[in-house]
Amino acid sequence: MEKSKIELQNISKSYYSEAAITQALRKVSLTFVHGEFVAITGESGSGKSTLLNIIGGMDSFDEGEMIVNGKPTFQYTEEDWEAYRRNQIGYVFQDYSLIGHYTALDNITGALLIMGKDKEEAQATAMEYLKKVGLEGYEKHPATELSSGQKQRLSIARALAKNTGIIIADEPTGNLDEENTIRTMTILKKISKECLVLLVTHEKRIAKFFGDRIIEICDGKVVRDENNTASTYERSDDSNIYLKEFEPDNIENGYSRFNIYYKKHEAPPSINMNMVWKDGKLYIQNLSDYDIIFEGEENGIQILDTERPSLEMEEIENLSYDLERLPDKGNAKLPFHEIWRIAMSNIRLMGKKQIFITIILIAAAVMLSITAAKFTNMVSISEEKIVSTDSHYARIDFNNISVFDHSDHLKVLQFAWKYLDGNDYGYTFFVPDGKVSIIGEGFEQIKNLKQVVYNTSYVPLDFLKKEDIVYGKMPELRNEVVLDLQVVKNLIASKGVVTTNFKTPENFIGATLKTPRYKVEMTITGISDTHEPALYCGQNILLGFPQKGYKIASLDELKKEYPGKYDDASLADNEILIRDGLYDSLKLEKDTEYRIGDDYKNIYNITGTFTDDIGVDYVLSDRGCLNIRDLMVFELKTCMVYSDNPKSAINKLKGIKDKSMNVFKMSLTIPHDDEIKAYREANTGDVDASSLVTIAIVVISIIMVYFTIKSNAISRSEELTVYSLLGISKGSILKSYIIEMVLLTSYTSLPSVLVTSGVIKFIGSIPSLGITMLFPWWAVLLLIIVIYTAHAIISILPVYGILSKPPATLAVKG
Repeated sequence: MEKSKIELQNISKSYYSEAAITQALRKVSLTFVHGEFVAITGESGSGKSTLLNIIGGMDSFDEGEMIVNGKPTFQYTEEDWEAYRRNQIGYVFQDYSLIGHYTALDNITGALLIMGKDKEEAQATAMEYLKKVGLEGYEKHPATELSSGQKQRLSIARALAKNTGIIIADEPTGNLDEENTIRTMTILKKISKECLVLLVTHEKRIAKFFGDRIIEICDGKVVRDENNTASTYERSDDSNIYLKEFEPDNIENGYSRFNIYYKKHEAPPSINMNMVWKDGKLYIQNLSDYDIIFEGEENGIQILDTERPSLEMEEIENLSYDLERLPDKGNAKLPFHEIWRIAMSNIRLMGKKQIFITIILIAAAVMLSITAAKFTNMVSISEEKIVSTDSHYARIDFNNISVFDHSDHLKVLQFAWKYLDGNDYGYTFFVPDGKVSIIGEGFEQIKNLKQVVYNTSYVPLDFLKKEDIVYGKMPELRNEVVLDLQVVKNLIASKGVVTTNFKTPENFIGATLKTPRYKVEMTITGISDTHEPALYCGQNILLGFPQKGYKIASLDELKKEYPGKYDDASLADNEILIRDGLYDSLKLEKDTEYRIGDDYKNIYNITGTFTDDIGVDYVLSDRGCLNIRDLMVFELKTCMVYSDNPKSAINKLKGIKDKSMNVFKMSLTIPHDDEIKAYREANTGDVDASSLVTIAIVVISIIMVYFTIKSNAISRSEELTVYSLLGISKGSILKSYIIEMVLLTSYTSLPSVLVTSGVIKFIGSIPSLGITMLFPWWAVLLLIIVIYTAHAIISILPVYGILSKPPATLAVKG
């Protein structure tokens, strides 16, 4: 074992307060070596405890240098001082510095674990030291249940078990009786042969008998430093009276004898009493001004006709103390299982505070979840939930048209013929505002029930590729459509009565879509994955959706519906086929003209009829169908332009200069972008209005948690002091408090966030409520990480503040 040597060179230390500056040490220079038992004495406030604190690494010094085993300490970091206290110093204090809720065994085991010992070795060693100090059988007793003498012996056992080169004892016998004082000092005397023992005491007889060297401190200076050779210790033993210490005086007559004992120069005043002998009993009447006390067990006093007992150094030398010291030591930090135990112990010690913190953490987590969801709605857009228009669309609205001038209206139609029939600005697509519904299937109870398909837009089949189909197939007939996976997922998530029977996207193949008012039916043949809110269909079927719409089909669509039946039919751009039922009801004739709408260009020559079951009124050529599309643009004063770059399409349309535009104004927008903008504006207002209160409440909750944790940490400052004195690294202590808070957060905040986010998602998944609340998994995960991080910081801030103080400051009582 390395022989310890401490050198102090001109050490000075002052303490500062608002009222004064107190100089505790004044240029103290001392050297201590292995094998010494040094007793440091002095009056209260002389500086002896400050000296011990500096040597023990518990306090800093202002001037001078301390050299430990030949190495100066001026460059020591906080970690170096922790290692010094952990590996080189064993502490024995008047107040014991034990962890009250730890058992006697755990108090020693914890000190050994930080020395790098494994748990089994640490417990075995701790048991041996408990036996040596007479605490066998008390290993499972909490330190708070031990007597003063037992606590001091436990403190000594812990210091010895660490096997350090230096033992520091600050008034270790201040709370002990005579017998425990002798036992404690005897143990320290015996181990001083193997290490350096530094004892601070105000009891001079202890210092004179046990100390090999006595140092006296007065006003921060060393006034005496000399070797000591005392060989006898006179017990104090105030509970008994030893007659050999007193002067005798006798009074005797024929029937009585009185022996009066008193110390020299302390003769008693006149003794005045009446004594009566009656019926075999002696009655005493005290007529003096002082009390009479009788010897005996009742008063705990014995009068012995002997000298006061003393203790010889030879007896100390002969006492057996042969416990083998540990051969080495480590410098490991506190192992994780011990950190975990500290954390669990801390939680148990919270008591009613734990209930308060639990309520605060749950409330704060719920409010934070709501606020985070609102904030997420504002800054992060889930297009699947809120956007209903394909991102490729630009919208044209024709405004400021005279209501009474028909010619002005026709200029819109002329504009459409001239600029929108080609693809110079994008593909013009008439898109009705009406929604479609999916029709219930399967169970009899839900057949023919309808559920509106929200957040979807109609997109030309021309822009759907075969490779985009993930389930089913491309449409072949006029009323066949493809639904995008984005729309399908929203339908499944809605958990509506109708869609409960559609468990997977494949289940939607073959389902029927119908317009709510005009009975246009469509069949889903495929599911695409284009990441757009799209329903892919032909233009012609959409022209029948509005109230003023026209149910038309192209000749090619008619031929596909009835293979072989109309193969020989052909139509010029000004020719039309009319449904049999309509043809008969209007009493029409072939080779006559038929007008659709009010404009002069939509006049067609009737060349034949077709059967009623296709579900349309007219069949035209492709050009004729485009004319009807333009007519609907004219009727409703709006259309969509499909483009890979809708912003570019808008810029091109803005560049059109035409005289027809003198009667109307084009409003050019991108609906997809406008929907996102409107959503953000709506939610920004919501956050600004309601979340400020929520955030304020959360901040208050966090402050309350902080001060509760701080109060808890302050109440456990004695425990933190012990950790610091033992040399447990600040990081290990902080980890235990972080784990404590992580555990609290895991059964309070974590389930609260998960439940609240689940409720938010459920509410947002019900379209009929009209509440769009987005709280994606990544936002929930981010919130959980933020909460754990914030709580970890909150948990360690007050502890860090306490641990930042020197151990000597923490150890000050009163």
